[in-house]
Amino acid sequence: MDQVVPTARRDSEFEEYVLKLRAWFQDDARGFIASNAPEHLAVLDNDCDRLSKILSRPEQVTICFLGHSGIGKSTLLNAVAAGRDLVLPAGGIGPLTALATEVHFSETPSLKVHYHNRRHLWRIVFALERTNERATAKSTSGSTTSDAELDEEDKREIAAELEEVSSSEAAGNVYVKQARQIVTGDQFSDRPLPYLIDCLRWSCGAKTSADSQIEDADAKRLARVVHALELAEQSRPYVRTDSAPGFSQDLKDHAAGFLAPLIRDIVVGWPSNLLQAGVRLIDLPGVGIAQDAYRQVTKKFIPDGRYDRTTTHQRLLGPSCRRGGRPRQRSVFVADCGYQG
Repeated sequence: MDQVVPTARRDSEFEEYVLKLRAWFQDDARGFIASNAPEHLAVLDNDCDRLSKILSRPEQVTICFLGHSGIGKSTLLNAVAAGRDLVLPAGGIGPLTALATEVHFSETPSLKVHYHNRRHLWRIVFALERTNERATAKSTSGSTTSDAELDEEDKREIAAELEEVSSSEAAGNVYVKQARQIVTGDQFSDRPLPYLIDCLRWSCGAKTSADSQIEDADAKRLARVVHALELAEQSRPYVRTDSAPGFSQDLKDHAAGFLAPLIRDIVVGWPSNLLQAGVRLIDLPGVGIAQDAYRQVTKKFIPDGRYDRTTTHQRLLGPSCRRGGRPRQRSVFVADCGYQG
């Protein structure tokens, strides 16, 4: 992710002093102590090693909040980062997105988003068309636009997921709820499947049914969807700062609103003393959401796929992650915290 994350820097005078002290001990004092007071050498060597580790310690600590959807991860993150202030909208939209939200320090609140491309939306359209066929026991004649936009692997994957949902449960499957969230801003709305399909097809620039008349409120949201897809096609992020009007609502629309199912990644900048000290907070997606895509998202922040499984409510893991022998940022995980504010 292309971003500049300001972190607290060690005091240069202190670092210079420690380097000189360590060099003096290793070059001058150690030999003398080894000859005249060897019983103290082990302790001093240990202290010297501790100083070396302090100097090589990564300057940024990443804290990941991992657990079931709706358990209170965002609420805890808000409390840790900003006390009584609201950084992320609490409550979210439940198991609809595999979205990790990153929060780092910024002098003023900011928002940076990368959206999924049209293929992601066509997957939803394809799933809705197949779901509608099952619900009405009526097959679509010939191939549809979504058929042409997706490869065979995509279609097989979606078909397999839909097979796990009986026709009586069609209205509750994740794809339908995602479509409702995008179109109406409410995953529990009562818009019929044909209407949702036409709205998403319109957003993708495809032909729609002559029977559909998009409601004004939905049309405003879909215009934002079209803009999001255009940015994705251009590989450009959506960037917003608190200086622009409506920032709080915009943040809510992205983190927990109608745009959330379209987001690939989101980074929030916030003026917090904790974050300024070099802490980065990651609100990971809830376990078992969005067709279990959370696993791939979580692996991005947990490289070896492991985290501590203790019996306490707060689960912390603190070893540094390394690549190629060089220290990377230190990672800490808080899982299934059950924090409710």
